[in-house]
Amino acid sequence: MSSTHPHTAVTAANEPAPSDPDTLRLMRELQQRLGEVRAAALRLEAAHAADIDAADPAWRASARNLLHYLGVRRHDIRVLQGELIACGLSSLSNMESCTLASIDSVLANLAILTGSQAPAPAGVPVDLRGGPQLLADHAGALLGPVPDGRATRIMVTTPSEAAHDPALVDAETQPLGDTGRIGISAGIVQRATDGDRLRLTDARGKTRELPLTRRDARTLLASVERTVYLQGGAVIELWCGNRRLATGSVGRLPPVSAPIVLHNGDALPLTREDRPGRDAERDASGAVISVAHVHCSLEAAFRQVRNGDPVSLDDGRIGGIVEDNDGTTICVRITRTGPAGSRLGAGKGINFPATRLDVPALTARDLADLEAVAGFADIVALSFLRDARDVSALLEALGRIGANHLGIVLKIENRQAFENLPAILLASLRAPNAQC
Repeated sequence: MSSTHPHTAVTAANEPAPSDPDTLRLMRELQQRLGEVRAAALRLEAAHAADIDAADPAWRASARNLLHYLGVRRHDIRVLQGELIACGLSSLSNMESCTLASIDSVLANLAILTGSQAPAPAGVPVDLRGGPQLLADHAGALLGPVPDGRATRIMVTTPSEAAHDPALVDAETQPLGDTGRIGISAGIVQRATDGDRLRLTDARGKTRELPLTRRDARTLLASVERTVYLQGGAVIELWCGNRRLATGSVGRLPPVSAPIVLHNGDALPLTREDRPGRDAERDASGAVISVAHVHCSLEAAFRQVRNGDPVSLDDGRIGGIVEDNDGTTICVRITRTGPAGSRLGAGKGINFPATRLDVPALTARDLADLEAVAGFADIVALSFLRDARDVSALLEALGRIGANHLGIVLKIENRQAFENLPAILLASLRAPNAQC
């Protein structure tokens, strides 16, 4: 099995054309239709020649490949993909990292099967092996090497208290392995042995027992099978069998607010006034006596959000629709939660994905913070951007402070950014050293 095309990897070079006239007709039609898709990809590349030239030389191949992919995706190729599969050919389902090479590979195979000429090579920016490798290299440069035993890299948001308490940063990394860290009395740690267990009553009055699974001179590791809500100062006991060996207490914990429980159909006012959010009050039957409310810190929302605008809470876990906005309170009707409702924790994001908000992606405070942390950071994430101008503003700011080495994460969180995604991505490729 071989091929005459430098970027193809399947089918026989000397295999005769199909004897079935219907199959041969279909393959020739596929050649024509796939050729039209290929031409569209090349036309889009030509139309954005200036954007490719503006990209940093290190990213120009990626810019060309991006444009090829966007050119293909302007067509609905689902029927074409199904027919390619029926002919035993690649469906192009994994062509993102090497779009033109993937198309040329299939066209070369079709040419072999129909006894015709493959299209003239157009100079692919990345080949079938180089494209996936380039993608892996870029991911590694931005996020570091793939961890042992896990293919996924994880980014977490730490509480603001972590800026002043390094121990909380360490605690944040420990839930990643299904563990959490709390401080307890030294006497319990010193007396504990393998097989002992901790017993406590949590903030809801629930008694919990935590079997110890590992210990060293300063640390106990206990397993938790059920939810535990802990408070600083809570009494904690060390037990061995039926004997209580020691009594101590939980150390200081970062303050947290109780989550708000929301169900489909609930009302949730978003207040301009900066006051603590609270859960709804309900009677014994579960009927709402007074509705929940939360503070929304985005001033522009109270000027520009309109009735009927969608609202996304907690990265889309909870959804709603605006029913009214009087300039001080935005009344939201919850339309999407989990089957048994969803909990909205303190500090979770509020997004208006379809609302055109007149706010800069980079505020004066953002610029000041960027300058302060640039020497310590690896990545800068740009939230709530809307078009390529926001990316250009970030790149200019990084250039002014000599921080072009930072990686860039672009957070696509609204409809405007989605509609402007091609231009946004092309603008990001102007950065000399940033991975996007």
